[in-house]
Amino acid sequence: MNDRPRQTATGLPPPEDTVMQMVMGAWVSQAISTLTRLDIPDLLKKHGPQTARELTEKFGVNAKPEFLERVLRACASVGFFSEAADDRFSVTALSNVLTSRSPVSVKKLTEVFGASWWKFWSGLENTLRTGESQPMVLFGMEYWDYCRSNPKEMEDFGEAMKSNSINSTRGVLEFCDFSQSRKVVDVGGGFGHLAIALLKKYKHLQAIVLELPDLIPMVRQQMQGENENVIQRVKLVGGNMFEEVPKADVIYSQAHYL
Repeated sequence: MNDRPRQTATGLPPPEDTVMQMVMGAWVSQAISTLTRLDIPDLLKKHGPQTARELTEKFGVNAKPEFLERVLRACASVGFFSEAADDRFSVTALSNVLTSRSPVSVKKLTEVFGASWWKFWSGLENTLRTGESQPMVLFGMEYWDYCRSNPKEMEDFGEAMKSNSINSTRGVLEFCDFSQSRKVVDVGGGFGHLAIALLKKYKHLQAIVLELPDLIPMVRQQMQGENENVIQRVKLVGGNMFEEVPKADVIYSQAHYL
């Protein structure tokens, strides 16, 4: 799936090799996402090295063993699993972050990217031509309406955003000092995980979470159960970051927008 790239006199791969790596990266992405949805990383982490047939027969993985083995081997070629001489596969540092219990798990994010969001990106050309949103084309409704009518999608989306926020928040808390700030606005703040983490660390801080209006009720629901002192210091604002951003000492954006 991913042969060692050739090098030019400059030490860089030829442009055509680089482009093909980028284009065929979609294959890798879908293979990894599919195996993650099948809980392969979790099973290998919990039960140790297994063959493809053992995964299907002992643990009920819903796949044809011969086809599962091919995809496992393809992912092993890019470091997501290791394969022994007896055809057993094991987790590596890469697939370990696709397990449920990893402190830096991106399992749900990987699953969502490879499912509904994959379908959205496959319609990019149509969106460029018509301006239509792909959720509307595929589901007959916008994504947030789709989430509201599909609890599993909402749950997966929430967990995906949570894992993404936890991983990025760790760096923000470690390397950014908000002790002299009074108010921070998190642009596109998702379910408010960064804002909550900042308010827990800095007892004097006020926070604003700017999100799409349709998402605000979901954000409020996700925050239920948090410490009342923290909740009182966070304000949820529905709006469009391209039109107006609330004023604050610090404006933070994860920049996952297109």
